[in-house]
Amino acid sequence: MALQLLVSCATNVVFQIEHPPLVDLRTVNTITVIPLGWNETGRYRYLGNDVTRALTNGIRKSGTYTFVNPAVLRDIDEADYWEYVDVYITGRTLNITSDDKSETKEEKSGKKTETKVYITRTVTVDIEYKYIRAINNEVLKVFKKTESHSVTFDDSRRAKKWWANLLLDIFVPKGPSSDEIAKSAAAKFSRDMIREIAPWTGTEKKRIQKSINKDKRFEEAQKLVRQKEYFYALVSYKNIYEETGSVVAGYNTALLLQANGQFNDALELLVNLGERILKTGIDAPPFIKNEIENIKKLIDEFKILEDYKD
Repeated sequence: MALQLLVSCATNVVFQIEHPPLVDLRTVNTITVIPLGWNETGRYRYLGNDVTRALTNGIRKSGTYTFVNPAVLRDIDEADYWEYVDVYITGRTLNITSDDKSETKEEKSGKKTETKVYITRTVTVDIEYKYIRAINNEVLKVFKKTESHSVTFDDSRRAKKWWANLLLDIFVPKGPSSDEIAKSAAAKFSRDMIREIAPWTGTEKKRIQKSINKDKRFEEAQKLVRQKEYFYALVSYKNIYEETGSVVAGYNTALLLQANGQFNDALELLVNLGERILKTGIDAPPFIKNEIENIKKLIDEFKILEDYKD
């Protein structure tokens, strides 16, 4: 049978998949966050409590593990943490930057037009933190994250006379301080921590490929995908593949098998498809190899998920 190559298409099959936590916390019951202030010195020390609070909130929100108050570890050597907690998190602030952008606007106030100057102050905070298994100090995962927060304020005093500006500059702060804005940015670090410590559901988007073959069944199957009739699209592509051996139909069948929860079947189909192509003297194309690796990774994740469910 002739092998049918692919051309790009914008039709996608979209489905949900459950993933295990980004950090392998199997067998873990207790966890804590070591306050950044215990180890952090220098110009970023002022933000330590805010980052610590954000990381602590992120852990507590899951309700999955028992949170140990870090105060019990204050005078304990790290080598002995395991007596009090299974996993602990340590972190540090890497960098804080502030940037001001000015915008001038002409605004009407009654019959008058006033010149307004607005400043948008954006503060960006970079941090790094690690999950560490206390029993052997194994680093389970390292995360580097960046969060920003912006505040816009009226700085129209710059349109006043120079001596008025001078007095205002001396006695009146120009908008919120960068330190205060940095605290708001730090609070955002807890937002996506749930994925690190608990199973989570993500969206998979796979691109359906269009055949150059004039067989109208391809168009009909693609239309079914656009209508989210994935089961009927699966049946259609599977029939075409079994009848013609089309690479397009085989590849799309594998994608739709995944949407139907049949990941092992999808993997088997793609492996066989790759082997068929290889027998013609052509190496299997990257899109097939990549999808095979993606499915293998998902199957491994499903095995890990079973441990969490048990």
